[in-house]
Amino acid sequence: MDARNNGFFQDAINIAEDWLMVSEWERVPPLAPELHDVLAELYSRKGDMVNGTRYGRMALDGWIKFGSVDDDQLELARVFLRDLQQVASKKR
Repeated sequence: MDARNNGFFQDAINIAEDWLMVSEWERVPPLAPELHDVLAELYSRKGDMVNGTRYGRMALDGWIKFGSVDDDQLELARVFLRDLQQVASKKR
C-alpha cells in the first residue's frame, strides 16, 4: 500500500503479483479476488487498461465463484469494471 500511495505502481504490482503467486501455491483461493482487485486498480492507475480490465474481470469472477460474503466487494468489482470500460471507450 505504501508503494501504491507513493505512486510506485510497478513496485506495488510486483508485490501484489508475488502475493497472488504465494496464495496460489498455498492454495488459499479466497485471497485471489482481493489481490485481483488490487492488481486491477494498480494497472488502471498505471494506465494499462488491458491488464486493469483483465484483473477486474478475474476479481469479479472470483467474488462470484466464492459466493462473496461481502456483497459490497462484488458490487464494487462490477462498478470498477463498468467505469474502466467507459474510460477505455473514451480513449478510443
